[in-house]
Amino acid sequence: SSRSSTRSYVTVLLWVATTAWVTSTFFLSREHGIKQREERIREEIDLLKRRADEIDSRHHISSSSSRTRIITASGMTTKKDDVLGARPSASNNRSVEFIRPSNLNGIDIFAASWWQSVPRFLEANVERDVENVEGDAFVPIQRAGRGMEDVRMTRDWLDMSVEHLSKWWKVAELQQDVMYAYAAGKLQSYVLRTLQQMRQEKTATSSSSAGLEQAGDIGNLDNVMRSTLALIPYGVADTADDATKQMWTISLASTMASLLKHGIGRILVVGHYDTDAILAKRAFRYLLRHASEITTPVEVDDHIQHNASSGLFSTQYGSTELAYVHTHDVKSMYDKINVPKGAMSGLQWALKGHNNTFDWLGSKPDQYKYIFFTESDQVLNARQMPTMIETLDEGRIIVPHRLQPYPHPVDLGDGMFGHPRIKESLTSLTQRTEDRMFHLSEEDSCCDTGEHLSSREGFDTFWWLYGFEGVGNFSHLREYNFMRLAGGTGIVSVSATEHSRKCHPTTNGKSCKDEVPIRGGGDWPRTGMVVAKCREKLPFTVPPGFGWEVTVYETCEEHPLENENEEKRVRVYLENADREECSSYLQYIIDNYNDLPDINIFLREDAVSPYEQGSAWQTPFGTIWALENATRSHILEKHGFLHYGMDVGQWGEKTNGDKPDISTLPYVRELWSDLGLDTAGATGATNQYRTETRRGNCFAVHRDRILSNPREFYSTLRKRLEDSYSEPSSVTKRRCAALEKTWHVVFGEPAILPKHSTLDAYLHEQGFEKGRLLHR
Repeated sequence: SSRSSTRSYVTVLLWVATTAWVTSTFFLSREHGIKQREERIREEIDLLKRRADEIDSRHHISSSSSRTRIITASGMTTKKDDVLGARPSASNNRSVEFIRPSNLNGIDIFAASWWQSVPRFLEANVERDVENVEGDAFVPIQRAGRGMEDVRMTRDWLDMSVEHLSKWWKVAELQQDVMYAYAAGKLQSYVLRTLQQMRQEKTATSSSSAGLEQAGDIGNLDNVMRSTLALIPYGVADTADDATKQMWTISLASTMASLLKHGIGRILVVGHYDTDAILAKRAFRYLLRHASEITTPVEVDDHIQHNASSGLFSTQYGSTELAYVHTHDVKSMYDKINVPKGAMSGLQWALKGHNNTFDWLGSKPDQYKYIFFTESDQVLNARQMPTMIETLDEGRIIVPHRLQPYPHPVDLGDGMFGHPRIKESLTSLTQRTEDRMFHLSEEDSCCDTGEHLSSREGFDTFWWLYGFEGVGNFSHLREYNFMRLAGGTGIVSVSATEHSRKCHPTTNGKSCKDEVPIRGGGDWPRTGMVVAKCREKLPFTVPPGFGWEVTVYETCEEHPLENENEEKRVRVYLENADREECSSYLQYIIDNYNDLPDINIFLREDAVSPYEQGSAWQTPFGTIWALENATRSHILEKHGFLHYGMDVGQWGEKTNGDKPDISTLPYVRELWSDLGLDTAGATGATNQYRTETRRGNCFAVHRDRILSNPREFYSTLRKRLEDSYSEPSSVTKRRCAALEKTWHVVFGEPAILPKHSTLDAYLHEQGFEKGRLLHR
């Protein structure tokens, strides 16, 4: 308790000092002596941090050389097949290893940040394909080159990661005014520390004094980094309050400082709102004020050049150009204001010579060979970036790991958490995670494990926020370590991405290949997809190289191929069939029973469609990529069945004394008999044959679930359908309607479809409310 109270005392002092700093230094002041005040406050904060480190060392969190001595993983071996060839570094003995793309899923690559060559970037049709804000993360990856096959993410997360900050400072259960002040102070500390380190390293490698033109250079950093242009979309609504504007200003400054640290050639901020230009200029000024040759606010303004006609302004920090441009091209299909789309589209036009090249590319447009994209609330942590250039030249795209900072009492103290339940739970969490809090230096590692959170059952929000929003607790965090990056912001993060993929912190300079194996990854299981189609043109295509075995069943008539992508499919014309998809599903199972893929996806022709109308609403998928990502997120080996329908519906016979639907009841009863199910035992209900499922008749099922029934069972069902074709068409429709209501029962699910076999948790975590799920 003494240690806790002392820690809380230090935290309070840190907060008081930080708040004073925020108040006195954030906006430009023209008063004399401002640098002296900042230096005095910095000294006070450094003293408080040293006291906090002393407490940490008594707590077995050694800050010696910013490195903890705790090691909890030992004796582990590495599967060599899980990583790609390493890139040696000229500066030390470390090598950069990449995770194989087959060990990544569609959610793992969501970082809203990527690095690729200009030719590969230009392959993506941004204007056409970026249909929502999240498209900035997916389209340049999946719609260019060889798609997912090109993705490279580092085995050691510290080799390339970003700290994603805005969700951390906006956690609703925190005292927002206090949290904003604390967060702004933390980020200011990071900016000043980073710029000071840059000046020190420049001085150490040069006998001459470092002027403004050289302040941004770090040691002997290869000139290859000068050939990278960093693109930052920026969108702060004009209606935002002052505290929010302040946070986004210092956040942008932090993002730019992390890029300056790595020697990026040009940092281009692209905004849309009037507020964006104002806040971006404040961020530029904040950085310039701490360049060694600038001592007054007047000198800061003298170093910013303006183009009144275009709204451009630019400046220079060391060898890095900083520029701001405005975009009007922000409308996309599902987001009226899509600044990332406008930023990428504008840059593509400039690179092709169709746009105002000088505003977008500066005075040396031919200098830039690579594009690094990130958002204005992400701090880059990277090592040996110049050694990765060869990977980009091979046509690959490097995606950072998106670390998730966490509102932890070690950072914030107890006073930040107003709700007693949360305070009590987090205090307990702190006690349980004392031996799992790592301080990682730039010589340490966080090694990818290939694992995710073991269970999301019961979660109705982002997994890491569970416990903050009025329900649940923090017990799921027992699966994770926590860490602070000495080379980053120093804010406590879960050793995970926001989508729960895990890394394991290792210390004492040990490499990942000696420390932690990749688990749970492996190649994505063999997957088959069957599409039941009747005359209509499919509203989606399956790109070449997608990797799934696609079979399209024509149930009405044969007709020519629709497009070249269909040549990649197996096409089967079903004679003696009806347009109802149940005949196609059954025929697929019968035809492939002895060689079924691990995962089998059953879709009707309109299941994937970008349009917000008609039966396409029966699933949330606007693209095949969205369906792939959702399927990958579901543990089919564990649950066996996944229904893609969105809305809960009472399908089958009614309850509460209403009469059963006599049109389908005979066929439901027949199915129950075929499955050998006792009515009451199968449903757990007194009303006979009651089922509850989702609409749409689109689902995925594991091979083992299909094989739980003999092939003869499916043949019998198919034969009954064929026999019914000679009867009125309503008979076939009723038989298929009965199957539509009971497919989940056929494949071993309870009659009342459980939520863990639906997309509910996944869609909620994605923040999905309406429209189409396009890329997530």
